[in-house]
Amino acid sequence: MTKKQNYILIGLIFITMAFMAVNDNVRGIIIPTLKKDFSVSDGSMGIMLFVAYFAYMTFTYIGGVGLQKYSYKFILGLGIVLNILGFGMIYFSPNFYMFLVGLFVSNSGVGFMAIVINTVVPRINVGFQAILMNMIHFCFGLGATLTHRVTGYLISSGLPWRNLYMAIGVVYSVLLLYTLLIKFPEVKKLSSKKSKVGKGSRKLLIFYMIALGMYVSAEVHTSNWFVNYLKEVYSINENNASVYTSIFFAVFAVGRLLGGIVAEKFGYVRTVLVSISLAFVLYLSGIIIGLKGMMMVSISGLFFSIVFPTLVLSINRFFMNPVYITGLVMTAATGISMVIGLVIGFLNDTIGVYLSFYTIPVCLVISVCFTALIYREVRALELLE
Repeated sequence: MTKKQNYILIGLIFITMAFMAVNDNVRGIIIPTLKKDFSVSDGSMGIMLFVAYFAYMTFTYIGGVGLQKYSYKFILGLGIVLNILGFGMIYFSPNFYMFLVGLFVSNSGVGFMAIVINTVVPRINVGFQAILMNMIHFCFGLGATLTHRVTGYLISSGLPWRNLYMAIGVVYSVLLLYTLLIKFPEVKKLSSKKSKVGKGSRKLLIFYMIALGMYVSAEVHTSNWFVNYLKEVYSINENNASVYTSIFFAVFAVGRLLGGIVAEKFGYVRTVLVSISLAFVLYLSGIIIGLKGMMMVSISGLFFSIVFPTLVLSINRFFMNPVYITGLVMTAATGISMVIGLVIGFLNDTIGVYLSFYTIPVCLVISVCFTALIYREVRALELLE
């Protein structure tokens, strides 16, 4: 591919990540509204998240397998089409069960889109892969920030949540047209002189699955449950609560914009280990302090920022056939997050919203432990530069 084609593709990836953030983050803002409109409990919201992440998990894996046979453009285009269909079903859903069907369809599409984005970047001929990957995921953080603030304002102003999904569907239709018009690189199995497959490879794969799974659980369930937590525990309405989540994703976006530079200088896994440890300390401290500590929870987003893109990118250094391995790790990570979503929903109904929110820092500290194991393992195998 030419330099111009690379830049056009990077532009598409940036836009796609921002649109995926819109899809992923609308749910967390409208949870209180959905509970009221469908007359369901927090437990039902946990089921909703389970359905969303089950679809994402399943189709991330299917997409990873599909990329062994089909092109990036085909899988990405199919993912966008599924999103559009899902949004239409959500808009017209007469009850909670049909809403779940639409959500399953749309998140199936997100799974296809995610596996393409996270595996096509190493095929783009540019230097500083960590910087590029984090900049791409910066767009997700930017999209999440705007989604939380704008959606919180619109819902508080009386806009029907169904209209939000209709608007998102229109935007995705434009994205589909853009996708069909540009050129993608060929799918190839990547290898590296530094990649080794030995006794530690399967163990390392499991460490990646758990570390990334627990991190993803903390990130996505902050998006899904933080507004509900603020409303139920501190009686803050959606508009004001969305300020805290907007700050979380604003500093999250800034961290991704700058974090790639740090990762390139100090090493991928080492940087992730330090960053996620700081995120855990801030998050837990904020919850313990109470309302005055909520800003600490928001600021912890800065240290969440580089974990996912940098860990995913490091897979390309440490495994043969990283496209397939990336799909496998992302599938397992989503499965873990899916279970954690159910747990939080159940705990909200049993021990209360306040205590159940401690599930998130628990996920963070587990991720810290397994990231440390990854670091030890790759050092032992002499895979770090």
